Amino acid sequence: MSVEVDAILACGIDPQELGVALDEGSPWLPVDAFEPDARATAAKEFLKATIRTGGLRVAVAEPEEGCPDYPEIHRVVDQHMMKLEVDQLTVIEKASQVAQYFLRAIRDREMRFATTHRNPLRGRPAFVVAAGPSLDLTGPLLAQAQELGPVIATNTSLKACQAFSVEPDYLVSVESRDLTGADAESTARSHFDGVASSTQCVLDIVAHPHNWEACADRWCISTSEPYLLPYLLDMGVEPTVYLGSVACAAAALAIQWGANPVVLVGQDLGYPGGRVYGQHTPFGDITAEVEERNGVQLIHFKGESKRMNSTWGTMAPAWGGEGECLSTYNFVQFAHWFEVASRTHCIINTEGGVRIDGSIELPLARVLNSLTRTGVPLIEPPPMADAGRVRERLLAEAKRYHGQRCTGVPAPLLGLFVTPAALIARKEGLTGQDFLDAITAAVDTGCEVIKETLDG
Repeated sequence: MSVEVDAILACGIDPQELGVALDEGSPWLPVDAFEPDARATAAKEFLKATIRTGGLRVAVAEPEEGCPDYPEIHRVVDQHMMKLEVDQLTVIEKASQVAQYFLRAIRDREMRFATTHRNPLRGRPAFVVAAGPSLDLTGPLLAQAQELGPVIATNTSLKACQAFSVEPDYLVSVESRDLTGADAESTARSHFDGVASSTQCVLDIVAHPHNWEACADRWCISTSEPYLLPYLLDMGVEPTVYLGSVACAAAALAIQWGANPVVLVGQDLGYPGGRVYGQHTPFGDITAEVEERNGVQLIHFKGESKRMNSTWGTMAPAWGGEGECLSTYNFVQFAHWFEVASRTHCIINTEGGVRIDGSIELPLARVLNSLTRTGVPLIEPPPMADAGRVRERLLAEAKRYHGQRCTGVPAPLLGLFVTPAALIARKEGLTGQDFLDAITAAVDTGCEVIKETLDG
Protein backbone atom coordinates (compact mmCIF):
# COMPACT_ATOMS: atom_id res chain seq x y z
CA MET A 1 0.00 0.00 0.00
CA SER A 2 1.48 3.35 -1.06
CA VAL A 3 1.24 6.54 0.95
CA GLU A 4 1.19 9.91 -0.81
CA VAL A 5 3.52 12.56 0.59
CA ASP A 6 5.02 15.79 -0.72
CA ALA A 7 8.66 15.01 -0.02
CA ILE A 8 10.86 12.21 1.34
CA LEU A 9 14.09 12.02 3.26
CA ALA A 10 15.55 8.70 2.12
CA CYS A 11 18.02 6.93 4.41
CA GLY A 12 19.87 4.19 2.58
CA ILE A 13 16.90 3.06 0.49
CA ASP A 14 14.93 3.92 -2.64
CA PRO A 15 11.50 5.25 -1.52
CA GLN A 16 9.76 3.05 -4.10
CA GLU A 17 10.95 -0.04 -2.21
CA LEU A 18 8.66 0.99 0.67
CA GLY A 19 5.71 1.82 -1.55
CA VAL A 20 5.82 5.54 -0.77
CA ALA A 21 4.31 7.50 -3.64
CA LEU A 22 5.36 11.06 -4.43
CA ASP A 23 3.20 13.58 -6.24
CA GLU A 24 4.55 14.20 -9.72
CA GLY A 25 7.61 16.41 -9.52
CA SER A 26 7.91 16.20 -5.74
CA PRO A 27 11.45 15.97 -4.37
CA TRP A 28 13.25 13.38 -2.33
CA LEU A 29 16.62 13.70 -0.63
CA PRO A 30 19.05 10.76 -0.39
CA VAL A 31 20.48 11.59 3.03
CA ASP A 32 23.23 9.00 2.77
CA ALA A 33 24.75 10.97 -0.14
CA PHE A 34 26.03 13.50 2.41
CA GLU A 35 28.87 13.20 4.87
CA PRO A 36 27.58 12.22 8.36
CA ASP A 37 28.25 15.63 9.89
CA ALA A 38 26.38 17.39 7.04
CA ARG A 39 23.22 15.26 6.98
CA ALA A 40 21.19 17.17 9.57
CA THR A 41 21.96 20.52 7.91
CA ALA A 42 21.03 19.13 4.50
CA ALA A 43 17.76 17.79 5.92
CA LYS A 44 16.86 21.17 7.45
CA GLU A 45 17.49 23.03 4.20
CA PHE A 46 15.52 20.43 2.29
CA LEU A 47 12.54 20.84 4.63
CA LYS A 48 12.65 24.64 4.30
CA ALA A 49 12.58 24.29 0.51
CA THR A 50 9.68 21.86 0.78
CA ILE A 51 7.59 24.45 2.67
CA ARG A 52 8.43 27.17 0.14
CA THR A 53 7.09 24.98 -2.68
CA GLY A 54 3.86 24.24 -0.82
CA GLY A 55 4.74 20.83 0.61
CA LEU A 56 3.43 20.07 4.07
CA ARG A 57 3.73 16.28 4.29
CA VAL A 58 7.21 14.80 4.72
CA ALA A 59 8.21 11.18 5.33
CA VAL A 60 11.43 9.41 6.24
CA ALA A 61 12.03 6.32 4.11
CA GLU A 62 14.26 3.63 5.62
CA PRO A 63 14.62 -0.17 5.59
CA GLU A 64 12.34 -2.22 7.83
CA GLU A 65 15.20 -2.80 10.28
CA GLY A 66 15.60 0.95 10.62
CA CYS A 67 18.59 3.20 10.28
CA PRO A 68 20.36 3.44 13.63
CA ASP A 69 22.93 5.75 12.07
CA TYR A 70 20.32 8.43 11.37
CA PRO A 71 18.59 9.36 14.68
CA GLU A 72 19.34 13.04 14.05
CA ILE A 73 17.30 12.92 10.83
CA HIS A 74 14.22 11.72 12.73
CA ARG A 75 14.69 14.49 15.29
CA VAL A 76 14.95 17.13 12.54
CA VAL A 77 11.76 15.88 10.89
CA ASP A 78 9.88 15.68 14.21
CA GLN A 79 10.81 19.29 15.02
CA HIS A 80 9.82 20.37 11.52
CA MET A 81 6.39 18.73 11.69
CA MET A 82 5.61 19.97 15.21
CA LYS A 83 6.51 23.54 14.30
CA LEU A 84 4.54 23.30 11.06
CA GLU A 85 1.42 22.09 12.88
CA VAL A 86 1.49 25.06 15.28
CA ASP A 87 2.23 27.53 12.47
CA GLN A 88 -0.57 26.19 10.26
CA LEU A 89 -3.17 26.64 12.98
CA THR A 90 -1.96 30.18 13.64
CA VAL A 91 -2.01 31.22 9.98
CA ILE A 92 -5.41 29.66 9.32
CA GLU A 93 -6.90 31.43 12.31
CA LYS A 94 -5.33 34.77 11.47
CA ALA A 95 -6.05 34.76 7.73
CA SER A 96 -9.70 33.76 7.77
CA GLN A 97 -11.27 37.16 8.50
CA VAL A 98 -8.90 39.71 6.97
CA ALA A 99 -10.58 39.82 3.53
CA GLN A 100 -14.03 40.42 4.99
CA TYR A 101 -12.72 43.19 7.26
CA PHE A 102 -11.12 44.86 4.25
CA LEU A 103 -14.32 44.71 2.22
CA ARG A 104 -16.34 46.13 5.09
CA ALA A 105 -13.81 48.91 5.56
CA ILE A 106 -13.92 50.14 1.96
CA ARG A 107 -17.72 49.86 2.01
CA ASP A 108 -18.51 51.49 5.35
CA ARG A 109 -15.58 53.54 6.63
CA GLU A 110 -14.63 57.14 6.19
CA MET A 111 -10.90 56.66 5.86
CA ARG A 112 -8.20 59.23 6.49
CA PHE A 113 -4.74 57.71 6.00
CA ALA A 114 -2.17 59.02 8.46
CA THR A 115 0.66 58.57 5.96
CA THR A 116 -0.88 61.18 3.62
CA HIS A 117 1.13 63.77 5.55
CA ARG A 118 4.82 63.89 4.64
CA ASN A 119 7.33 64.43 7.46
CA PRO A 120 5.08 66.38 9.85
CA LEU A 121 7.50 65.68 12.74
CA ARG A 122 10.47 67.03 10.75
CA GLY A 123 13.32 65.50 12.72
CA ARG A 124 11.73 65.76 16.15
CA PRO A 125 11.87 62.74 18.49
CA ALA A 126 8.95 60.34 18.85
CA PHE A 127 8.48 57.80 21.63
CA VAL A 128 7.00 54.48 20.47
CA VAL A 129 5.54 52.74 23.51
CA ALA A 130 4.83 48.99 23.49
CA ALA A 131 3.47 46.81 26.29
CA GLY A 132 6.49 44.70 27.26
CA PRO A 133 7.56 43.98 30.86
CA SER A 134 10.29 46.66 30.75
CA LEU A 135 7.53 49.29 30.65
CA ASP A 136 7.28 48.84 34.42
CA LEU A 137 10.77 50.34 34.64
CA THR A 138 10.54 53.06 31.99
CA GLY A 139 6.88 54.05 32.45
CA PRO A 140 7.53 56.63 35.21
CA LEU A 141 9.58 58.64 32.68
CA LEU A 142 6.88 58.82 30.00
CA ALA A 143 5.47 62.15 31.17
CA GLN A 144 8.91 63.71 30.80
CA ALA A 145 9.28 62.09 27.38
CA GLN A 146 5.98 63.53 26.18
CA GLU A 147 7.30 67.04 26.79
CA LEU A 148 10.01 66.33 24.19
CA GLY A 149 8.06 64.51 21.49
CA PRO A 150 4.78 62.72 20.76
CA VAL A 151 4.00 59.44 22.47
CA ILE A 152 2.87 56.93 19.83
CA ALA A 153 1.53 54.02 21.86
CA THR A 154 0.25 50.57 20.98
CA ASN A 155 -3.32 49.83 22.02
CA THR A 156 -2.16 47.22 24.54
CA SER A 157 -0.02 49.81 26.32
CA LEU A 158 -2.80 52.41 26.80
CA LYS A 159 -3.71 51.40 30.35
CA ALA A 160 -0.06 51.36 31.37
CA CYS A 161 0.50 54.84 29.92
CA GLN A 162 -2.51 56.10 31.84
CA ALA A 163 -1.24 54.43 35.01
CA PHE A 164 1.79 56.69 34.65
CA SER A 165 -0.44 59.77 34.08
CA VAL A 166 0.23 59.94 30.34
CA GLU A 167 -2.45 60.16 27.64
CA PRO A 168 -0.79 59.04 24.39
CA ASP A 169 -0.78 61.50 21.51
CA TYR A 170 -1.46 58.66 19.07
CA LEU A 171 -2.79 55.17 19.75
CA VAL A 172 -2.07 52.50 17.12
CA SER A 173 -4.01 49.25 16.70
CA VAL A 174 -3.62 46.62 13.98
CA GLU A 175 -5.66 43.79 15.48
CA SER A 176 -7.60 42.16 12.70
CA ARG A 177 -7.18 38.59 13.85
CA ASP A 178 -6.42 38.47 17.55
CA LEU A 179 -10.04 39.27 18.34
CA THR A 180 -11.73 36.16 16.99
CA GLY A 181 -13.57 34.71 19.97
CA ALA A 182 -16.91 35.39 21.59
CA ASP A 183 -15.32 38.11 23.70
CA ALA A 184 -14.10 40.07 20.66
CA GLU A 185 -16.31 43.10 21.30
CA SER A 186 -15.48 43.39 24.99
CA THR A 187 -11.77 42.85 24.29
CA ALA A 188 -11.74 45.54 21.59
CA ARG A 189 -13.55 48.00 23.82
CA SER A 190 -11.17 47.26 26.69
CA HIS A 191 -8.30 48.35 24.43
CA PHE A 192 -9.88 51.78 23.97
CA ASP A 193 -12.02 52.18 27.07
CA GLY A 194 -11.22 55.50 28.66
CA VAL A 195 -9.10 56.81 25.80
CA ALA A 196 -8.83 60.59 26.08
CA SER A 197 -10.34 62.91 23.49
CA SER A 198 -6.85 64.33 23.00
CA THR A 199 -5.56 60.93 21.82
CA GLN A 200 -5.80 60.28 18.08
CA CYS A 201 -6.53 56.60 17.27
CA VAL A 202 -4.77 55.14 14.23
CA LEU A 203 -6.09 51.78 12.97
CA ASP A 204 -5.01 49.34 10.32
CA ILE A 205 -7.56 49.37 7.52
CA VAL A 206 -8.31 45.70 8.30
CA ALA A 207 -8.53 46.17 12.06
CA HIS A 208 -11.37 44.26 13.71
CA PRO A 209 -14.75 46.03 13.22
CA HIS A 210 -15.18 46.24 17.00
CA ASN A 211 -12.00 48.31 17.16
CA TRP A 212 -13.45 50.74 14.64
CA GLU A 213 -16.68 50.98 16.58
CA ALA A 214 -14.82 51.55 19.85
CA CYS A 215 -13.01 54.61 18.46
CA ALA A 216 -15.04 57.80 18.04
CA ASP A 217 -12.39 59.29 15.73
CA ARG A 218 -9.71 57.38 13.84
CA TRP A 219 -7.14 57.64 11.11
CA CYS A 220 -5.87 54.72 9.03
CA ILE A 221 -2.61 53.14 8.13
CA SER A 222 -2.34 50.68 5.27
CA THR A 223 -2.27 47.00 6.01
CA SER A 224 0.75 44.73 6.23
CA GLU A 225 -1.04 42.17 4.03
CA PRO A 226 0.95 42.39 0.75
CA TYR A 227 -1.86 41.18 -1.50
CA LEU A 228 -3.99 44.18 -0.51
CA LEU A 229 -1.38 46.76 -1.51
CA PRO A 230 -2.49 47.00 -5.20
CA TYR A 231 -5.96 48.00 -4.01
CA LEU A 232 -4.55 50.54 -1.58
CA LEU A 233 -2.37 52.04 -4.29
CA ASP A 234 -5.57 52.63 -6.26
CA MET A 235 -6.58 54.96 -3.43
CA GLY A 236 -3.25 56.77 -3.54
CA VAL A 237 -2.21 55.34 -0.17
CA GLU A 238 1.47 55.11 0.74
CA PRO A 239 2.17 51.59 2.10
CA THR A 240 3.14 51.12 5.73
CA VAL A 241 5.32 48.00 5.95
CA TYR A 242 5.44 46.54 9.44
CA LEU A 243 5.16 42.71 9.36
CA GLY A 244 1.92 42.54 11.37
CA SER A 245 3.33 43.70 14.73
CA VAL A 246 1.54 46.67 16.30
CA ALA A 247 4.85 47.96 17.71
CA CYS A 248 6.42 47.79 14.25
CA ALA A 249 3.36 49.61 12.89
CA ALA A 250 3.75 52.41 15.44
CA ALA A 251 7.46 52.71 14.66
CA ALA A 252 6.79 52.67 10.90
CA LEU A 253 4.31 55.50 11.35
CA ALA A 254 6.88 57.52 13.32
CA ILE A 255 9.46 56.92 10.57
CA GLN A 256 7.04 57.93 7.82
CA TRP A 257 6.27 61.09 9.76
CA GLY A 258 9.99 61.93 9.77
CA ALA A 259 10.68 61.41 13.49
CA ASN A 260 14.34 61.47 14.48
CA PRO A 261 15.20 59.70 16.68
CA VAL A 262 12.56 57.00 17.06
CA VAL A 263 12.79 55.95 20.71
CA LEU A 264 11.47 52.47 21.58
CA VAL A 265 9.97 52.05 25.06
CA GLY A 266 8.66 48.73 26.42
CA GLN A 267 9.72 46.97 23.22
CA ASP A 268 11.01 43.76 24.81
CA LEU A 269 10.50 41.31 21.92
CA GLY A 270 10.82 38.56 24.50
CA TYR A 271 9.74 37.27 27.86
CA PRO A 272 12.37 38.25 30.45
CA GLY A 273 11.86 36.24 33.60
CA GLY A 274 8.83 34.53 32.05
CA ARG A 275 6.83 37.78 32.01
CA VAL A 276 4.88 38.62 28.84
CA TYR A 277 3.38 42.11 29.39
CA GLY A 278 3.91 45.05 31.71
CA GLN A 279 1.98 44.77 34.96
CA HIS A 280 -0.24 47.82 34.26
CA THR A 281 -1.43 46.52 30.87
CA PRO A 282 -4.72 44.58 30.52
CA PHE A 283 -2.69 41.36 30.21
CA GLY A 284 -0.22 41.82 33.03
CA ASP A 285 -1.12 38.44 34.55
CA ILE A 286 0.09 36.42 31.54
CA THR A 287 3.25 34.37 32.08
CA ALA A 288 5.31 32.23 29.73
CA GLU A 289 6.29 28.67 30.61
CA VAL A 290 8.73 26.63 28.53
CA GLU A 291 8.32 22.94 27.68
CA GLU A 292 11.33 21.17 26.23
CA ARG A 293 10.14 18.88 23.46
CA ASN A 294 12.53 16.86 21.31
CA GLY A 295 15.29 19.37 21.86
CA VAL A 296 13.24 22.47 21.05
CA GLN A 297 11.32 24.92 23.23
CA LEU A 298 7.54 25.16 23.15
CA ILE A 299 6.18 28.16 25.06
CA HIS A 300 2.82 27.89 26.83
CA PHE A 301 1.05 30.96 28.17
CA LYS A 302 -0.76 31.01 31.52
CA GLY A 303 -3.22 33.62 32.73
CA GLU A 304 -6.88 34.57 32.72
CA SER A 305 -6.92 37.87 30.80
CA LYS A 306 -6.11 36.63 27.30
CA ARG A 307 -6.02 33.41 25.31
CA MET A 308 -2.66 32.93 23.62
CA ASN A 309 -1.71 29.94 21.46
CA SER A 310 1.42 28.02 22.33
CA THR A 311 4.35 28.94 20.12
CA TRP A 312 7.92 27.89 19.45
CA GLY A 313 10.59 29.59 21.49
CA THR A 314 14.20 30.47 20.98
CA MET A 315 16.89 32.26 22.96
CA ALA A 316 18.06 35.65 21.66
CA PRO A 317 20.84 38.02 22.80
CA ALA A 318 19.57 40.24 25.60
CA TRP A 319 19.48 44.04 25.65
CA GLY A 320 22.86 45.41 26.68
CA GLY A 321 24.73 42.45 25.24
CA GLU A 322 24.88 40.36 28.41
CA GLY A 323 23.19 36.97 28.47
CA GLU A 324 20.12 35.80 26.57
CA CYS A 325 16.37 36.37 26.73
CA LEU A 326 13.55 33.95 25.96
CA SER A 327 11.94 35.00 22.68
CA THR A 328 9.95 33.58 19.76
CA TYR A 329 10.61 33.22 16.05
CA ASN A 330 8.03 35.92 15.33
CA PHE A 331 9.75 38.28 17.74
CA VAL A 332 13.09 37.55 16.06
CA GLN A 333 11.52 38.57 12.74
CA PHE A 334 10.21 41.79 14.29
CA ALA A 335 13.68 42.48 15.72
CA HIS A 336 15.07 42.04 12.21
CA TRP A 337 12.50 44.55 10.93
CA PHE A 338 13.77 47.10 13.46
CA GLU A 339 17.35 46.22 12.51
CA VAL A 340 16.66 46.93 8.83
CA ALA A 341 14.87 50.18 9.72
CA SER A 342 17.85 51.27 11.82
CA ARG A 343 20.09 51.19 8.74
CA THR A 344 18.40 54.33 7.42
CA HIS A 345 16.84 55.85 10.55
CA CYS A 346 18.05 56.58 14.06
CA ILE A 347 16.37 54.07 16.37
CA ILE A 348 17.12 54.11 20.09
CA ASN A 349 16.10 51.01 22.03
CA THR A 350 15.65 51.63 25.76
CA GLU A 351 16.25 49.06 28.46
CA GLY A 352 14.80 45.57 28.55
CA GLY A 353 14.19 42.38 26.59
CA VAL A 354 15.98 41.40 23.39
CA ARG A 355 18.86 43.23 21.72
CA ILE A 356 17.99 44.86 18.38
CA ASP A 357 21.10 44.88 16.20
CA GLY A 358 21.78 48.25 14.63
CA SER A 359 19.83 50.22 17.22
CA ILE A 360 21.41 52.47 19.83
CA GLU A 361 20.97 50.94 23.28
CA LEU A 362 20.49 53.55 25.98
CA PRO A 363 18.48 53.78 29.20
CA LEU A 364 15.49 56.05 28.72
CA ALA A 365 16.71 58.48 31.39
CA ARG A 366 19.92 59.11 29.40
CA VAL A 367 17.93 59.59 26.20
CA LEU A 368 15.73 62.22 27.81
CA ASN A 369 18.71 64.09 29.23
CA SER A 370 20.29 64.26 25.77
CA LEU A 371 17.29 65.72 23.91
CA THR A 372 16.39 69.39 23.50
CA ARG A 373 12.82 70.57 24.05
CA THR A 374 11.58 71.95 20.72
CA GLY A 375 7.81 71.62 21.06
CA VAL A 376 5.49 68.94 19.72
CA PRO A 377 3.85 69.87 16.40
CA LEU A 378 0.13 69.38 15.86
CA ILE A 379 -0.58 67.05 12.95
CA GLU A 380 -3.71 68.10 11.08
CA PRO A 381 -6.35 65.48 10.08
CA PRO A 382 -5.49 63.91 6.70
CA PRO A 383 -7.89 64.34 3.76
CA MET A 384 -10.54 61.72 3.12
CA ALA A 385 -9.51 58.81 0.89
CA ASP A 386 -11.75 57.75 -1.99
CA ALA A 387 -12.38 53.99 -2.02
CA GLY A 388 -14.80 54.12 -4.97
CA ARG A 389 -12.20 53.03 -7.51
CA VAL A 390 -11.24 50.02 -5.38
CA ARG A 391 -14.86 48.95 -4.97
CA GLU A 392 -15.34 49.14 -8.74
CA ARG A 393 -12.17 47.15 -9.38
CA LEU A 394 -13.11 44.40 -6.94
CA LEU A 395 -16.64 44.09 -8.32
CA ALA A 396 -15.27 43.86 -11.87
CA GLU A 397 -12.75 41.17 -10.83
CA ALA A 398 -15.41 39.19 -8.97
CA LYS A 399 -17.62 39.18 -12.05
CA ARG A 400 -14.81 38.31 -14.43
CA TYR A 401 -13.09 35.52 -12.48
CA HIS A 402 -16.03 33.75 -10.86
CA GLY A 403 -15.90 30.11 -11.96
CA GLN A 404 -12.40 30.28 -13.45
CA ARG A 405 -9.48 28.05 -12.59
CA CYS A 406 -7.33 29.50 -9.83
CA THR A 407 -4.31 29.64 -12.17
CA GLY A 408 -5.98 32.44 -14.15
CA VAL A 409 -6.92 34.65 -11.20
CA PRO A 410 -4.77 37.72 -10.37
CA ALA A 411 -2.62 37.40 -7.27
CA PRO A 412 -4.31 40.14 -5.17
CA LEU A 413 -7.72 38.53 -5.60
CA LEU A 414 -6.27 35.10 -4.87
CA GLY A 415 -4.63 36.39 -1.71
CA LEU A 416 -7.92 37.69 -0.33
CA PHE A 417 -9.45 34.25 0.05
CA VAL A 418 -7.04 31.44 -0.86
CA THR A 419 -4.44 31.49 1.95
CA PRO A 420 -6.64 29.86 4.62
CA ALA A 421 -8.31 27.59 2.07
CA ALA A 422 -4.96 26.28 0.82
CA LEU A 423 -3.70 25.48 4.30
CA ILE A 424 -6.93 23.78 5.30
CA ALA A 425 -6.90 21.71 2.08
CA ARG A 426 -3.33 20.62 2.75
CA LYS A 427 -4.15 19.80 6.35
CA GLU A 428 -7.00 17.60 5.12
CA GLY A 429 -4.58 15.78 2.81
CA LEU A 430 -5.96 17.04 -0.51
CA THR A 431 -3.58 16.77 -3.45
CA GLY A 432 -3.55 17.16 -7.21
CA GLN A 433 -6.92 17.90 -8.77
CA ASP A 434 -8.74 17.75 -5.43
CA PHE A 435 -6.46 20.48 -4.11
CA LEU A 436 -7.00 22.69 -7.18
CA ASP A 437 -10.76 22.16 -6.92
CA ALA A 438 -10.70 23.31 -3.30
CA ILE A 439 -8.77 26.47 -4.23
CA THR A 440 -11.09 27.21 -7.14
CA ALA A 441 -14.06 26.82 -4.82
CA ALA A 442 -12.45 29.29 -2.44
CA VAL A 443 -12.07 31.82 -5.28
CA ASP A 444 -15.73 31.35 -6.24
CA THR A 445 -16.81 31.85 -2.64
CA GLY A 446 -14.62 34.95 -2.44
CA CYS A 447 -16.15 36.42 -5.59
CA GLU A 448 -19.62 35.86 -4.16
CA VAL A 449 -18.61 37.52 -0.88
CA ILE A 450 -17.27 40.54 -2.78
CA LYS A 451 -20.50 40.95 -4.72
CA GLU A 452 -22.70 40.45 -1.66
CA THR A 453 -20.64 42.84 0.49
CA LEU A 454 -20.05 45.65 -2.01
CA ASP A 455 -23.10 45.38 -4.24
CA GLY A 456 -25.62 43.52 -2.09
